[in-house]
Amino acid sequence: MTIENFEHTSEALSELKQSIQNLENVCKQVKTSTLNQMEAYQNSAMQNGVKVEALKAALETTVQKIDATSQKIDEVIRQNGTNHNTN
Repeated sequence: MTIENFEHTSEALSELKQSIQNLENVCKQVKTSTLNQMEAYQNSAMQNGVKVEALKAALETTVQKIDATSQKIDEVIRQNGTNHNTN
């Protein structure tokens, strides 16, 4: 092997090493970005779950209030029907 070939091989290896290092850096950035994005999605899903539970509770309370109001209306109708109130 001549010195000239050795220098070209050394330069090529140096370039290859730099390319590998750049690729490792890109992979680290992609991994970090992906992990951050996954964490954000998980947090969003958790927050949405909390919102859904709050909406369920509010809906249940509303249905209970509607039911209670309906029962009161029924009771008033029954009382007016049996009392024959002549106001």
